[in-house]
Amino acid sequence: MKRRTALKLIFGGGATLAVGAGAAGKAYWESLKKPENQRELTYFPRNKLKPELESGTATIPVERDIQPPETYGLSNITSEQLKTAQGEEFTLWHSKDLDPDKKTLIIFPGNFGHLGESYKDAAVTGADDYYISLIKKAEEAGYQIIAAEHVGFSGSNVDPTEAGIYRGVERTVEWTLKERGILPNNILLFGISMGTTLAAHAANVVSKEDAFKASNSQKIRCVLANGTIDGSVILKDVMGDYLGEKLYPDWQEKFDTGKELKEMASTAEKQRICVHYLGSSQDKLTPKGQAEAHAKAAEGLVFSQAIAAGKHYISPETIIAELQAFEMATAPQRTPMIREPK
Repeated sequence: MKRRTALKLIFGGGATLAVGAGAAGKAYWESLKKPENQRELTYFPRNKLKPELESGTATIPVERDIQPPETYGLSNITSEQLKTAQGEEFTLWHSKDLDPDKKTLIIFPGNFGHLGESYKDAAVTGADDYYISLIKKAEEAGYQIIAAEHVGFSGSNVDPTEAGIYRGVERTVEWTLKERGILPNNILLFGISMGTTLAAHAANVVSKEDAFKASNSQKIRCVLANGTIDGSVILKDVMGDYLGEKLYPDWQEKFDTGKELKEMASTAEKQRICVHYLGSSQDKLTPKGQAEAHAKAAEGLVFSQAIAAGKHYISPETIIAELQAFEMATAPQRTPMIREPK
């Protein structure tokens, strides 16, 4: 892509930034050595980057904050605000009547927009935005839902950082296991794009919990769709090409899935951790060779992979079919919870 002499980007806060080729432009690129400035190009907490990003252009519509689930036609989903130990708030969507004995899909979304309004592709999701359609298809398939918005994204009281987003994942796992009493065997972790690192991080958190370690019958199952071993590669290469500049190699917030997988593979219980990597044949955002890279990092785990048709955001129907096949292939012996009499 040819170098652009001027570029305007609208970021989550609504500010317009002009990047030029002169002294001011050089000063801006130099400023990207600072993590707080890198975050401007890392996170898109409200804006929807439309599919044209995959062909080198993007349009950014008016930003809208996340609304209650029923606004999007999700009559069986409710919403609440959770807080991390540091006081960071984030939005959690979940089925209204969570049953500890029912199979539960925990969704960790990607980077663009929020659960209510994200990546839209009429050929894939029809009238619905991506996660709305995915949740509806999952409900039809018999899953109850937990979907965690990112700390720092719409509905939060702070700006997004990698560390804060990880803390939100940890709080989501704590809430699921300890407050709602759902055992690992009844959980299927799913992440797409940036959410793959978060699903892998969630698996690591579960692996340290008593609910998993206390019983050899419990498994951890995690599906990663179109993720990267090092998420900063997308920012450095894809976004850098879009901007007409190569970004600095020392990108600070990496969303390092490889590190998460290697940590899982180092545990004594690694044979009870199952990971499935799902790529897609027309994905132009994820660097090539990621299925192989994930397989290498996951050596020692129960690992599988598949390539589906479609672009970066694989169709909800395909996602659900893959989840069901993976669930059947790795099915543990489900053990109903033993509850103390009231």
